[in-house]
Amino acid sequence: MIADTDELAPTLGGPYYTDPDILTAEFERIFEREWYYAGRADEIPSPGRFVRRRVGRETVILVRGRDQAIRGFLNVCRHRGAQLCLTDSGEVGRTIRCPYHAWSYSLDGQLVAALAVCEWLFSAQTLAAGHDVTDAVALFSKVNEQDFAAAQWCQPNMSSRAYAHGGVLVPSEAPVISRYYQWYAGLMGAATGVTC
Repeated sequence: MIADTDELAPTLGGPYYTDPDILTAEFERIFEREWYYAGRADEIPSPGRFVRRRVGRETVILVRGRDQAIRGFLNVCRHRGAQLCLTDSGEVGRTIRCPYHAWSYSLDGQLVAALAVCEWLFSAQTLAAGHDVTDAVALFSKVNEQDFAAAQWCQPNMSSRAYAHGGVLVPSEAPVISRYYQWYAGLMGAATGVTC
């Protein structure tokens, strides 16, 4: 009822509660732009303590820094888009470390370590010397299987706005993977608008 009258006030129409396009617009125009209560400071009382919250379509982490400041970050690694914190609360210690390729961020969000775990298997000199690399190739196959499995849990984060323009490659990956991206964009660009 409208105050001081007997008239009934209408609600929003049904599509405002069910239409996915309206929900997307709400995320973009309201939930991902406005301030929003995500927790109490006493939930993270000491440096390295964190809480993970869903805000719109994203998960964010709130962490107390060594300087006692509380900071919020999108819960997405810059490298491959993996979630940084997999639990709703806990202790990260002195750095936030990605469980996928071990990229590490200080409690103020700065990248402090990027391990080059994706180095190519063999140098040209090793292959030219005629060394038997059979065991290493078998091991590499196992690593690729593990990498594929990990990519499956990273994939959902690719829609995060933190990953909207892609991640970053370690220097040893860049030459070959960048060529792949160019090839892919050449095939898919006209259909999807993908450019590299």
